[in-house]
Formats: sequence, C-alpha cells, structure tokens
Amino acid sequence: MTTPTMTRRLAAGAVAAATLAGGLMALPAHAADSVYDITIKAASAEAGGDNTLKGRRYTAYKLADYVDGTFVNLGANNKQLDGVAVDTPDALKPDLDRVLAKTTGVSDVSSLPGWKDAGADPVAWMGGFRQTLGSSNQAAGTFGFGWNESGPQHKGNNSPDKAYTGSVREFADNIVKDAAALAKVETQEHSDTVTCQAAASCTIPLKSSGLYLILDSAPEDKGTYTDHNGFTNTWNIGVTQPMIVPTKADKADMATQPGYVTTDGTTLGTVGKLGEIVVKNVADQDVLPNTPPKRRDETVDPGKDAADNGSDIGDTVPYIVNYRIPDMSAYKAAFDNHDQWIYNYRIIDQTDPGLKITDVNQVTVTIPGIDGKTIAIKPEVRTTLPAYAADGAGTPDGQQGEPDAWVYLKNDDANDSSHLVVGLGRWIVKNYGDIARNDKTQTMYGHEFTVRYTATVTPKVLQHKNMTKNDNHLEYSANPDNVNSGKVVPTPEVKIRQWTYDIDLHKRAATSNTGLEGAKFQVTVKDKKNPADAKTNGATMKWVLVDGTAGDYRQAVAGDQNPTDTVTTGKDGLLRLRGLDLGTYTLTETQAPRNYQPLKSSEDVTIAATFMDDKTNWTTPDAQTSVSETITKNNSILALKKMFTFETPAAQAPAGMVISDTQAIWGAPTDINGKVLAGTPSDVAKNLKDASGAYVADDKTSFIPASLTLLDQPINVMLAQTGGVIAFGVAGIMGVILVAAGVTILVRRRTMAD
Repeated sequence: MTTPTMTRRLAAGAVAAATLAGGLMALPAHAADSVYDITIKAASAEAGGDNTLKGRRYTAYKLADYVDGTFVNLGANNKQLDGVAVDTPDALKPDLDRVLAKTTGVSDVSSLPGWKDAGADPVAWMGGFRQTLGSSNQAAGTFGFGWNESGPQHKGNNSPDKAYTGSVREFADNIVKDAAALAKVETQEHSDTVTCQAAASCTIPLKSSGLYLILDSAPEDKGTYTDHNGFTNTWNIGVTQPMIVPTKADKADMATQPGYVTTDGTTLGTVGKLGEIVVKNVADQDVLPNTPPKRRDETVDPGKDAADNGSDIGDTVPYIVNYRIPDMSAYKAAFDNHDQWIYNYRIIDQTDPGLKITDVNQVTVTIPGIDGKTIAIKPEVRTTLPAYAADGAGTPDGQQGEPDAWVYLKNDDANDSSHLVVGLGRWIVKNYGDIARNDKTQTMYGHEFTVRYTATVTPKVLQHKNMTKNDNHLEYSANPDNVNSGKVVPTPEVKIRQWTYDIDLHKRAATSNTGLEGAKFQVTVKDKKNPADAKTNGATMKWVLVDGTAGDYRQAVAGDQNPTDTVTTGKDGLLRLRGLDLGTYTLTETQAPRNYQPLKSSEDVTIAATFMDDKTNWTTPDAQTSVSETITKNNSILALKKMFTFETPAAQAPAGMVISDTQAIWGAPTDINGKVLAGTPSDVAKNLKDASGAYVADDKTSFIPASLTLLDQPINVMLAQTGGVIAFGVAGIMGVILVAAGVTILVRRRTMAD
C-alpha cells in the first residue's frame, strides 16, 4: 500500500477482466485467513475440474500498490464509485507504458484520453478508462471511477486478444510478450512459487495488498480424464495464461470519509469477490456430446426399419450427427481484435461400398441459438475439398479458401461409397456470441450441432459380402494457446453397421437330384417383421437379374429397367434371391419345368438374426451373433419325403453352422449384451465365437453350405412290375394305397395255396 496522496483509481471492471484468464486446479498452499492471499479456483467439472490445477506452478508479481484510504465499496448504492486508487512503481512505468501503448493501439500513451486524470499511471489508466459502448474509438471514451467490462481495446469493444473479459486480459498477455517488461516485473516484490495439486483451489500467500500478475512456470502437461460417455481420454493441460488479480483490501486501504465509508474490503460492487480467480486458460475443448455423436434417426419410419440392423437394398437410412461447441473464447477474441486465427471444425463421414449419400443438398445443419431458438445453417456446397490451412496462415477473418459453413460430397460411383465433409469452423467463431460474460450464458458454449442426412443401401453392397457401414468423426482445432495453429485433432470413430441377406436354393428333380432349369416362382412378403418396413405384407416383390446371370436375382430398386415379379431357376436349378431384409418370404411355384409338376403349396423362408451391442463404445452394433434361415415343409411325396429340405447332412455342416430339419443357423442367438439366450441347444450355443474369439455369424448373410433344396416330381412315375402309373394328388395317393393293398392280398393268397 502507499500513501493517500496518490489519486489514481482502479475500477471494479478492470479487476473483473483481470480475474478472467485461467488455468488448472490446485491444492491450497496457505491458510485462507490472510487478507492478502490470492486463491486460484479450479475450472468447472466440464472444463476439466480439479485436474486443471494439477502440477501448475504459480508466482504472483506485484504490479501496483493500493493507496491508503482510497478503497471504496458502496455496492448496490453506487457501483460507479466503487474502486481503489493504485500506484505503479516508477521503475515499472516506462516498460508498462510501452505495453499499454501496444494494448491500446497508440504510439504514445500520453495521447490516451484521461491519461493525466489517471496520473500518467499505466495500471491506473487500465482500470479507470471507460470506453463508449459500441465504439472502438479511444477518443470517445472517458476516464472515471466506472469501467466498462470490455475496456479499452485496439479494435472493437467486446473481447480483446485472449480475453475472457476486458482488455486487462490483453494487457497481461502483452506484458509477457514484451521480454524487457517481463524482466522488470520479475524484479518486483513477489510471492514464493506455489506448486498446485488436483484440488478445488490453490492459494498463493502474499504479504501486502495490491494488484498482482500471476504467472505459471510449469510446462504443458497431459493428464487423463473421463469424458461424458465414460471413456478415458487424454487432457491437454496447457500453461496458464497470465492473470492480473487484485487482492482484498486491508483496514489501511479503506476510505473513511462520509459518503465513502467502507467496512468490507473483500468485494467491489461491479467485480465481486477480490483475491479470487477461476482458471480459464485451459478451457473445455471437449466436442463430444453425452451420447454417441452419430446414430440412425429412429424417430422416422426409414430409421425404425433400419433399427434392427437389417435392410433391403434400396432402403434409405437417415442419420443424425451431434457434436458440441467447446470454449471458443480465445478464437472469438482473436476475431474481435482482428488478429490472425485458424479454426477448423469438420464433421467427416465415410461410407463403405453399397451405402451411398446420393444428394448433398439434403444435408441440414441446425443448432440452438443463444436465445434458445433453433438456427438453421445453410452450408455452401463445395465441389472441391478445401485444404487445411498451414500453421500461421490465418487471417483476421480466419483461414482462407473456405466459406463460413460448407459441405462437400464425393461419391465413388464404381462401388457406391461416399465421402461427406461438413465444415463449420469459421461459422462457429463468428457466431459464438459475447465472451465478455464469464458465465458463457451469452455464447454458444456447449451447444450441439445437429446434422442430418440420409444414405441409401445400393446393389453394390452385394459385391461386398452384403455388409456395409459408415464411419464418422470430427476433426477440429484444439489450440486456444495458439489460435493461428493449423493443427487439428480427431475424435474417435463412430461406426454404424448394416446387413442385407440372401436366399439361395436349388430346384431339383425328386427322382434324380438333377438341377431343374425353368421353374418359375413369385415371391411375396409374408411377414416384414418390422412394422416400419416400407414393404407391404402380402405384396409381390419385384426383381432384376444380377449381371444378366440366369437364376441370379436381386430386389429391384428405383431406376431399374424392366423389373419382373417372376423369378426363374437357371440351368443348374439355382435360384438366388439377394438383397433382403430380415423377415418371412413366401415362394409360390407358378410354373414347373417341362415334365414336372408344380408344388401344390407355397413354402416360407424366414431370415432372423440377433446382435450384440456394447453401449460403452461407438460401434452400432458390435456384432451379429446369429443368423438363421427357417423353412416350412408344406409339400411332401406320399407323406414319406418332404420336398423342401436342407440337403447337407447335419454331421457335414461347416464349422459354426448347425442344421436341423427346418433350420440352418450360424452362430448362437444372444440378447443385446451378447449373452446366449436361455434354452439354446448346446450344439448351437458353442458356436457363438470361433477359436480367435470372433463372432462366428458376424460376416454371414447366406446359407449356401446348407444346400437348401426344393424338389419337383415328374408328372408320371411308372410302378415296377405292375405297369401302374402314380398320379399325384389326393386321388393319386389313394390309388397307390389301393395298389399296395392289392399286392398284399395277392401275396397272401399265393401263400395259402401253397
């Protein structure tokens, strides 16, 4: 403290601005009963919590004394009079004058308005100058007891460089950037260096009141933390930004005259508590939401249909992507002050073959605004992907070569895969909000983008084992300590998987097992299983040939030429029906090959699957644990032989498959947690995983090894020795019974005669 002959005053707002820069949590190092001690508080839990102080090493250097008898705290009565006169040591003034000139953008600090009123004291001027709201003109301001939160600035009046509030933040930064000024400050009265631990606060013991510059001498470090989703990630613990903090006032500092009498030296009405600061230099850079960032939109029918992880080719799957906005104060400050900056924020989606994002114009982006109303952002379509800016290549308007919000789509038509990028970096910085409010209530901090688009399962999926997926992640800037860095970091991949299935069968002669060409069928949907499926129960399905190969069909999709509702077996009797969703399908033989009878009844094939989905990771689902094909047996020969069968003997089933009379199954059925369902036969349950630990059924979508076979009988079959003809149907069966009975009677009579 100094004598009351000094009349310079530091207003509350300056103190507030000073208190807004910050870093990481620490362990108290001194009893809290000292009036002069400065307590550094940890960041909020979502911004790193107690870990933000871990390992930080703080030293407090005095910049100015309080003048005795000048501390006024009238609080609600007249906040504009709150403040305290300060005295900067003469040894510091030349260097701090130079720093102030840089901060305010003038060549000579004596030209600043109110310079004489401030006693030509750089620290006093910083706290006492009040700039006209909405103006960046220094001449428009006045020097007085009050201080606007934005404070004097080089350009603009809302967010100086790296400020979380006020130009005192920028003043502190510029002291550190000026080597000579920093060296002189370090010769002044200072505290011992305090090493902080992971705790709610860290206290720096001091011996006198005044304004202090707090510096962190610990290097950048890394810690681990658990994010919103329960995952352990690495936290970048950066060096704390310089902080200017006013202490509490002691009795000698306080005013005593009528109208100014002050008894509380712990607060100032426009600032709040003195001797405290919340560390904010390592701000929350977490972009991940509380749930997996990408998912199917299962609120609409196409998404509900895809929710069982199965799809028909031609199905369109809607997706929702959510990523949050981190603390953008450093970048927004650079933009407000016309400093160079680069901020990348790219949502990237890569689909596998057979899953195509067909229309870039259907991509929508929304976000809740500061006022709670939804903002719809229309990204500009780019035909070329903007390159990332190099380190140091930023401008006052951000990185060049890209709009504020943009979208890019490239499709590989050879395999129907897509590469989608949505860029929002420049938009975020420019629309982040007013960072002058410490509580971030006037910013987009923590708000989440919602990006929506659809992708179509195309016939190209059949060339890739009937499976497809898309991978999504975010690449973003996380360098608040160097806003002109071009470095980006990626988030973990989110994977969403989709399957489609085949029915493979052979049409064969019951008497010779010869493959029968030319059998014609219609396929109808008996049970689509999923109510949201676009197919209609009872509807006849449409088909096209795959590459013109006889007997090899896939579901028809929009744009196919000349689809047919009749499928015909190929030369070897093969019939492939490809690209099917889970469900039950009815096969009705409408025309048998020449010399053969069509089936009297239809037969059903049901495709079912189970999946395991570990909710602690971002793959949906993790694995297909079983897939089965179940058949009916509505046709038979004299009730002796069924005509729809799996011809592969159970003992010859391939590893991982179990074949019974009416079903072939890969793997073992489980619940969503991967637990084998109760009642599962032991020979099936043991097939859940192979020797390597992989799920047996994960890549299975057809049942070719089971040799599903549908028999046809010849029109006429001659009975040996009798010359009789078997005619099938009810009358035919009765005839066979009568013939058999006649043979029995004849044999009996011959025996009796003998």
